[in-house]
This record gives sequence, structure tokens and C-alpha cells, in this order.
Amino acid sequence: MRIRTPDGKSVTTDETPPGLVFWSDAETHEVENVSGRDMRSLIVELKSLPA
Repeated sequence: MRIRTPDGKSVTTDETPPGLVFWSDAETHEVENVSGRDMRSLIVELKSLPA
């Protein structure tokens, strides 16, 4: 998987094991599957309560 951000940064990982959980701060990004295999992910966004 390759993750790119609007500022030109790019991170590529060779393998993501099933069940991997990670946290990242909010940012605009684009994800590309570069493996040629099926890939699924579940993304949860935490939002604050309205005032």
C-alpha cells in the first residue's frame, strides 16, 4: 500500500498483516493498493460532540 499526502510525502509498505490496528492524526491523504492483491480496511474517524 502507498499513502500520499498533498505536501508530496509518500510512504509505501510491502505487507500489512491481517488485523493490523494503527492510529494517525487527521490529515488529507490518498491510498493506493500497489500489491495487485485484494485489500480491505476499516477506517474509524473520531469526531467531537457539537457544542
